[in-house]
Amino acid sequence: MTYTSDHKKYMRKALFLAQKGLGRTSPNPPVGAVIVKSGQVIGEGYHRKAGEPHAEVEAIRNCSESSKDATIYVTLEPCNHRGRTGPCTEAILNAGITEVFIGANDPNPDVKGSGADYLRKQGVTVYEKLLEKECKEILRFFATSIQKKRPYVIYKAAASLDGKTATSAEESQWITSEAARRDVHKLRDHVDAILVGKHTFLKDNPRLTARIPGKKVQNPLRIILNPDLSFPKDCNLLEVLPLNQTVFFYDPERITESQIKKTMAFGFQVKPLIKGTKSTISQILTFLHEEGITSLLLEGGATTAWNFYQEELIDEQVLYLAPKIIGGITAPGVISGQGFQQLSTVPTLNDVTIKQIGCDVRITGKVKYTNQ
Repeated sequence: MTYTSDHKKYMRKALFLAQKGLGRTSPNPPVGAVIVKSGQVIGEGYHRKAGEPHAEVEAIRNCSESSKDATIYVTLEPCNHRGRTGPCTEAILNAGITEVFIGANDPNPDVKGSGADYLRKQGVTVYEKLLEKECKEILRFFATSIQKKRPYVIYKAAASLDGKTATSAEESQWITSEAARRDVHKLRDHVDAILVGKHTFLKDNPRLTARIPGKKVQNPLRIILNPDLSFPKDCNLLEVLPLNQTVFFYDPERITESQIKKTMAFGFQVKPLIKGTKSTISQILTFLHEEGITSLLLEGGATTAWNFYQEELIDEQVLYLAPKIIGGITAPGVISGQGFQQLSTVPTLNDVTIKQIGCDVRITGKVKYTNQ
């Protein structure tokens, strides 16, 4: 079928609604739905939180008139199984909806296509792959969680034009403009968790929160890779509630039991890194997956980023470049570590987008490794 401009318009509206659920629905996907009858939108909805009604049910409940013989546009194939809520296919049938436009099929291979097939068998006209690329984009966190059993990882960095993230004296605040920093807070609001290493934690003393004036934000779970449980003076994380939404990963061989108890006394969570099993990074990602976390924002620093890249565990790169030249042989860069030794093994970015943010430039791309 050739989709018309109206078909695309309604699906884009459903995508706009789905975006409202980013960072709030895990382990479920963000989904939006729009119901149309006689050329008019009569109902809208999106999935707000795991355990709450799915987008289709929300849209049906919000209808301004009967949805009998109406059309629904939904960014993800309606579920045909029972979880915490009932199957959306049954809700669609009970509402009398006779036509369904689907953006993307379910990325779970165990159920992919079952919702669309069931609706067809019940006499509903079903169309698929309407704005599929855009719908898959908003589902990338959920798809990675289902298919790879780990969160989708985004590495965010800010640097000068010559790739420096700080001066040789380690001064880094602020390389980019206020506009770029506001943009980062929007990104934090859309992910489930945020991670920094020990050096960034001690040097920057970050809060790791999303701060957007006039908007109710969803602060991500804060992950600190801190082998010896060191703390900066006047630690800002003590001001970020609830304290149990901060998790410290530590090396049991480098600290005492009293250090563990002291950290826990603040209210923080602590998790040991067990040697001889999975790598440090894999242990953290496994923990997050088991907690229902589908997206992780990596904010530093260069060594931690290299460890993720070395294990091919970064899915997306977001780089803010400021119109500044810092220089200096010892000034830190975006990535440190050993680095890739041959150009033939260097990961590249696909689906690159470039956008000016204030006086800075944001470059975003999906990471492709040479063995993919």
